[in-house]
Amino acid sequence: MLATLLFIAAAAAAQDTQPIVVEGAKPAEEKKVCRTVRETGSRRVKQVCRTAAEQRQDDIDARNKIGMGNRTNRPTETFKSPTGQ
Repeated sequence: MLATLLFIAAAAAAQDTQPIVVEGAKPAEEKKVCRTVRETGSRRVKQVCRTAAEQRQDDIDARNKIGMGNRTNRPTETFKSPTGQ
């Protein structure tokens, strides 16, 4: 009898794993986080408000741009000192 009850409870729990979707419901919006930003060469500050996901993507883009500046497509021979001709 106890085994039957446990089996029924497990079956009911397995059926409840699907999310409930309400028609016309809006997805939950992410909270915006505001930061004070000062542009290079300026004394003025401005406040920039973005979601956490947007801020993470901006940070990743900035790191990628810095990394691209450290790479070069020039061959290594251009950095060698010239030989006397």
